[in-house]
Amino acid sequence: MLASDLNNAEFVGAKNPDDILSIEFYDHAALDTWKTQTTGIKSYKDACPFIRIAIPGNPNLTVERPADGKDTKRWPRQWLFFQMQTGKIANAENVPGWQIDQWDELGEEQVRQLKFLRFYTVEQIAGANDAQIQGIGMGGQGLREKAKKALAARNGAAVSEEVKARDEKIAELQAQMQEMMEMLKARPAETEPAKRGRKPKEAAHA
Repeated sequence: MLASDLNNAEFVGAKNPDDILSIEFYDHAALDTWKTQTTGIKSYKDACPFIRIAIPGNPNLTVERPADGKDTKRWPRQWLFFQMQTGKIANAENVPGWQIDQWDELGEEQVRQLKFLRFYTVEQIAGANDAQIQGIGMGGQGLREKAKKALAARNGAAVSEEVKARDEKIAELQAQMQEMMEMLKARPAETEPAKRGRKPKEAAHA
């Protein structure tokens, strides 16, 4: 296998090649060619998930085919979004992440609109592709950038809290050690016990 940017640990600015792709899952009922030719009537198979793989700016390089397990593992975020959009996930509001209800940037009407579009977390907005953002309407791209910055700030604050907690723990241990040292210094010096020896023999009587 040829070495890629991701496999080369020394490569500066390595990027995931998949990041430049536009990935979209969708339901599609494909034409049943055999049945159509046999009956002479257009017949379609049951709808199933398809995947559209495209390179933005190059419409001639687009692949559309039935999705398989490898696709869902390779692009889990897009697959999750598709499942939420089509109502295939129960209790989608419980998707883990920073719930949009808790993001001060959004008003009640925006939250209602985004939930209608199956956006439930700030992470989903920040990670949405251009096609998904277009569904939000005007201001969608700006909202995506705000979501990215908000997540970066939130993650930075979480790291700061961890560092702060660690420093407080270290300071507490140092204070305990200092207190023990002070107690040892304040303890009175112990007197050295008298050496025990034999009693001197009494002088023999003349």
